[in-house]
Formats: sequence, structure tokens, C-alpha cells
Amino acid sequence: MRHRFLTPKWLLGHALVLAVIVSFPALGVWQLDRHQDAAAREAEQRERGEAPPLDADALDDEPEALRYHTVELTGRWRPDDELLLSPRPLGGQPGHHVLTPFEADGGPTVLVDRGWVPQDVEGPPVAQAPPPEGEVTLEGELVDGESARRIGPREGERATGAGADAAEIVSAPDPEAVADALEVDLPPLVVYAREGAAAEGSDLPRSPAVPDHADVDHFSYAMQWFIFTTVVAGGYPVLLWRVRRGG
Repeated sequence: MRHRFLTPKWLLGHALVLAVIVSFPALGVWQLDRHQDAAAREAEQRERGEAPPLDADALDDEPEALRYHTVELTGRWRPDDELLLSPRPLGGQPGHHVLTPFEADGGPTVLVDRGWVPQDVEGPPVAQAPPPEGEVTLEGELVDGESARRIGPREGERATGAGADAAEIVSAPDPEAVADALEVDLPPLVVYAREGAAAEGSDLPRSPAVPDHADVDHFSYAMQWFIFTTVVAGGYPVLLWRVRRGG
């Protein structure tokens, strides 16, 4: 009877159970690490968001020291260099975010997510959602840029590096890719606008939501991996016992 569990079928089962017992707890620990990282970022975002706003001079600091801080800049918008972010729905309605460079007085030009517009708008530049003209004060939150896979014309995106004349839509808020396409220097951070991003009397664009680091429940995922491990580790010996007992 003992040799019954050494047949190829059972050996495969033993190997699968061993793989589960080894890998599933590791996945649970990985999810716990991600949970702790997300909690740390959320605490950092909350703490820095409550600090006094930074000005243009502070934008020369290291990006790690700037992210999640509120920034208050005076300067001018550059709508001719505006791009759209690849489709981002809002409330079930398809649309885009509008990315517009902002030239700060006494500081660098920064890439700003001005907010959401419906998918059927024309542009960029988006005539239905223009930024204020002249000198304005912009307030927003600094967030790390992301890596874009594509930047190019709105109809049929091309690979990164398509050139300024073709830069109309980008797959992620990537200051480096936008800077290369527009031939302008940009810090590696994106400003998510709160004030000063829409022309007076315009209801577009709608203010963007800052990326939420707590939107994935990594702790629950970790518990699921540990539960799966417990079920397999406890259930498999019972299965072997019942098979052996049944002859």
C-alpha cells in the first residue's frame, strides 16, 4: 500500500502540493511587504500634504524630497505643447486627462495634469478646456511621473520619440518622454492641479484625482495566500489517509 503513493500520478501530486506549500507563503509575505510599502507611502503623502506649499525654488531639490508636497507656482501655461493622456474613464464615461506644461516664474517648466475631459473633445490643445491666459497661480500636488510606452499622434499612436509635431497623446504621465518629444526640460514629477488649471467659467477640465496608493488591499491578498496554504497543507494529508484507509 505504501508504494501506491509512489506512482507517477501521486508523485506529481506530491510535487504540486510541495510547490504550493513553498510558494504560496512566499506570495503572502510579498503581499504583506507591498501592504507595508503602500501604508508608508500613504502616511508620507498625508504628512507632506499638510506641510506649507513649496515654491518654484524648491523644484531644484531631489524628486524623492518633493513628491506629495503641495506646490504653489506663478507663471504661464503653454497650451500649444498640450497632450492628452491615453483614455481614462470617469464615472463610466470615456475620456482623457489633459497634460499641459506650465512655465513657472523663476523656476523650471513642469508637466501638469489639469484634469479630465470627455473623449469627444477636439485637440490638443483642447479648445473646450483651455487654461487661464496670462500670468496665473497654480496650486497642485507633486507626484512621481510614470513610464510611458507610447507617445505620438492621437489617431494611431507611434513609438516614443515620434517628435513634437506628432506628440498629441501619451500612454502615461511621463515627463521624460514628453520632454524628449517637445524638446523642453521637465523635472521628473507631475503636478496634479487643484487651482488655476481651468479658465474662468469653464467646467472643464475636471480636477484630477491624485493616484491612490491604498486602492489595492494587499493585506487581504496576503491572508488569502496563507489560507490557501493552510487548506492544502492540512487537507492533503487527510486525503492520503482516506485513500490509504479505503484500500
